[in-house]
Amino acid sequence: MKPGWIVLGVLAIVWSGVANAQPARWQDEAERRLSDIRERAGAELGDPAVQRELKPDLDGMLTVMGKLGSPRDENLLLDIAETRRILTIATTAPDAEAADWYRYLADESKLGRTLAFVRSPEDEPVGVIRVLRELRDEFGDSALDEFPELVAAICVVHDGEELFARQVNENRPRTPGVVPLFDFFSANEDRMLFGVREVPAELLIYVVDIVGDIEEFEWALDNYEGDQLVGRLFRDIEYDREHAENGTPKDVTRHGYTLPGIQQFGGVCADQAHFAVTVGKSIGVPTAYVTAVGGEVGHAWVGFLQAEGRNAFWNLNIGRYDEYQGVVGDVLDPQTRSTIGDDELSLLSKLTRVNRNQRFEAAAWLDTAALLQRGARTIDVGQSRSRTTPREGQAGVLELAERSLRKNPADRRGWNIVRTAFADPDMPMDDRTRWSQIIIRLCQEANAEQFLVSMFKPMIESMEDPRARITAWERALGAVRTKKDVRARIRMLQAEEFKKQGDNHRAFLAYQDVVDTSLNDTRESQYAVSAAVAMLEESGKHAEAARFLTSVLARLESPRYAEPFESSSNYNVIRRLAANYSVKHNVSIGGSG
Repeated sequence: MKPGWIVLGVLAIVWSGVANAQPARWQDEAERRLSDIRERAGAELGDPAVQRELKPDLDGMLTVMGKLGSPRDENLLLDIAETRRILTIATTAPDAEAADWYRYLADESKLGRTLAFVRSPEDEPVGVIRVLRELRDEFGDSALDEFPELVAAICVVHDGEELFARQVNENRPRTPGVVPLFDFFSANEDRMLFGVREVPAELLIYVVDIVGDIEEFEWALDNYEGDQLVGRLFRDIEYDREHAENGTPKDVTRHGYTLPGIQQFGGVCADQAHFAVTVGKSIGVPTAYVTAVGGEVGHAWVGFLQAEGRNAFWNLNIGRYDEYQGVVGDVLDPQTRSTIGDDELSLLSKLTRVNRNQRFEAAAWLDTAALLQRGARTIDVGQSRSRTTPREGQAGVLELAERSLRKNPADRRGWNIVRTAFADPDMPMDDRTRWSQIIIRLCQEANAEQFLVSMFKPMIESMEDPRARITAWERALGAVRTKKDVRARIRMLQAEEFKKQGDNHRAFLAYQDVVDTSLNDTRESQYAVSAAVAMLEESGKHAEAARFLTSVLARLESPRYAEPFESSSNYNVIRRLAANYSVKHNVSIGGSG
């Protein structure tokens, strides 16, 4: 070998040594610290002092990840977030059992990670442990490991102290319990329309919130297995007009409230919806019991997940009478027990295009965003060696929320973080504009118009310039295309803005617009009539108020239902308002008598 090549070879070795001697990455130190935490948790978590020490350390590590982490660090991110979430669950067990629960949930099976990331802040960890203990005692760990999404869904829906129940007018059917539920769905997995092994738990919560008896579920599965349009069953149930028109007791209630009984005796819309919803859940279809109040009375119908090629969407139209097509329905979120708009279900359909890792990565990034948002402290894992500019403040929180929502746009926690940022009056206008465009596009794709308003409202209310608030509501109004009640709510909010500015004329025109576009369709029109009359009354314009009420009464449609249901209808409320005004101010109002 020539001497020159020998010299070059020596230099190459020296350079290699220099390169290998560079400082360790902060991620390496974080991995080492995490390994120590896991080892201590598995051995010493029963010690309250260890619990108090490990929880802040994990918060601090995750906060560092929020400040410096990149998509290349997502494996480490998932490990830290998972450990933190599992620790939260395990430490609610009695101290003597905490380490055992940690080891069980932190092993290599899918169940621990799935449950950790599906559990929301609203789910009581002690309730989750109680349900999981009951399932483990009955079925054993290996059986549960086969159905991680199903187990997670059951744990977060049935973590309350009382059995899950649904009020269906005068009836209140309850769940048969978590053991019968797991047994039914796992034993019949191959008969479920979508299965229960791979369906995300965030959708399965709309299956395992089923109420009734196991015998009813088996009857439904035997009679309707494979039905891809369970919403049509709503119209298969005969409507009990005797009860609706005369208020007589329903036969189905007198004979026992069951699915076969509803099929035999019929019922009103609430019973029709309950039948379709429960049959759907019995055959593995996520379904929702939807209610709303229109211009006359309340109504109930069914929402269900419908397959469309390789995708799926929430069908919310079957059983939804024409007069309720323009009204947002209310749905009980089985996991949080809070009420959401049925349009938010449309966002959940996006879960069918999100894989398991994306769901969990999105949740983990949101954990970092939440910590950053509340100003959590970091711990030293050598991050001072990083050349990355740390994320800070609201801009950092929004960057993390956006990273999460790009992975899983169905995660409502991410949108809640954005909504909170919107309420900050110091949010830069460029950020407001960009996020407004993102929200409008998403909500139009999902037809989630009420969700759009709930996102825009805190942003608009935080604006100091009243003209900017009016303009922002106009932009929101332009994005509302189908829901009359949402449009009416925006116009009512605009009217309030006009009144604050002393522009009573434009406020009255906004109320008039609500009356003209949704008089017989939404409850908002009652409030618009009342507010418009109050404005005229305060100004002493009694003759003008009389003409206004006469015009409104001429367009009111008489209710079609029985007296027990009609007292709060627009027809009766507005007629009473007109009659009282006529007497109070001694003015003639046509149609008020």
